[in-house]
Amino acid sequence: MHHTVVIGTCLGLCLASHASAEQITFGPKNSQAKATVGEAVPARASARRSVHAVAAESTLSGRPSVFSYPAGLSTCAECLFERLGYYPAHCVPMTSDTTYDLAYACFIRGMYEDAIAFASHGLTLRDDARLYLIKGVSELHVGRCFEAEATVEQYLNAVDSKNLIGLAYARERINGPMRVRFEQIVKHVSSSIIVR
Repeated sequence: MHHTVVIGTCLGLCLASHASAEQITFGPKNSQAKATVGEAVPARASARRSVHAVAAESTLSGRPSVFSYPAGLSTCAECLFERLGYYPAHCVPMTSDTTYDLAYACFIRGMYEDAIAFASHGLTLRDDARLYLIKGVSELHVGRCFEAEATVEQYLNAVDSKNLIGLAYARERINGPMRVRFEQIVKHVSSSIIVR
């Protein structure tokens, strides 16, 4: 069985290699895993594990690890964190606050699919109107109109439930033509709720 292994970064891009499990070695704590042909993993490979290995694990209490990263990112999580300026890249906790910050960082760079992935992950942690806002506007940017409409309904439910932490600030930061469309959908959906 072969795995893709990050062997380094150059200009913000991940350099990767395919290798079988017995060909993967680990360097010092701050280095990347290396794929070497013909060499077996040393018995004392105690270096930090890759993000993907940690993502599948859970803590002793049974809850998912705070270092479980969302699926559906455009590149490896560590490479994306480095590109967005989050260091150390292997140690970024996924809380509802950090997922909003990461979603916003992706949003302003035009990385809307990644913004959706981070916002969706944050929404599994806490019902948060600002995460629905950035998710819905990003969905409009990538042409997921019907998903954006469903997100608007969830956004309105979060607003009704008073899950408004940081929403005023998020509304100032997330702007543009797609935000206007999002607000138009909000107006339409909220007026049809009143009519019912």
